[in-house]
Amino acid sequence: MSSNSLWKELVFLINVQEGFTKKLKKVAARKGQVKVFVDGPYGPSPDLGCFDTSVLVAGGSGVSYTLPVLLNVIERVRNGESSCRRVVFIWSIRDATHVRWIEDALMKAVELAPRSLAVSIRIFITGRLPTAESESVLSSPIEKKHREHIVTQNVSFSSLSLTPHDVKMENGRPNLGALLKEEASTTSGRMSVSVCGSQGIARAVRHALRFPLSRPSTIFNGGPSVTLHVESFGYA
Repeated sequence: MSSNSLWKELVFLINVQEGFTKKLKKVAARKGQVKVFVDGPYGPSPDLGCFDTSVLVAGGSGVSYTLPVLLNVIERVRNGESSCRRVVFIWSIRDATHVRWIEDALMKAVELAPRSLAVSIRIFITGRLPTAESESVLSSPIEKKHREHIVTQNVSFSSLSLTPHDVKMENGRPNLGALLKEEASTTSGRMSVSVCGSQGIARAVRHALRFPLSRPSTIFNGGPSVTLHVESFGYA
């Protein structure tokens, strides 16, 4: 993080299990302090500055990888350090209230994105829709503004009107095959796909990007050159 970065704090998203993460939860609950030792990085991160389109796919806490990438893409485009023209952020969560994990950063990212960069935010809620009892829990700006986008039936992705700086919340699992094929069909140049989530999400993305979508003849006919990066963290 540079001294003149738009993002001035480190936020850690932790999926609490047993052991160490459970202890961290207890410390956080009492607003305690802990010493932090930073180690790494382990392996290079892909440089997305040379891609025309970047698609970021995450499931649950996998957003801890794709969100910083989204913020970095926006900042680099603002600074003239990236040629990216479109970024697509796809996040699958079990509960609508999980939006709160990244609400502030996501709203700031949408506001700061330059006009030259088309931003599409797609959030899919795989669990039950909010009940009347839980409606009061949905109080964030994103949840209030886009509650009407949560639907109970299958959605035809091609019928959705995606506009720059748009946020859409929908019910059901994302059809990654349809989403990625749609992006590839409307993209030329170089396209990157970064994924962090369960093994099922990683498999679905790999399956969607195989032949014929990524065959040489597709590129010769004006289709995109697609590069896939899977950030596993023990997931995939």
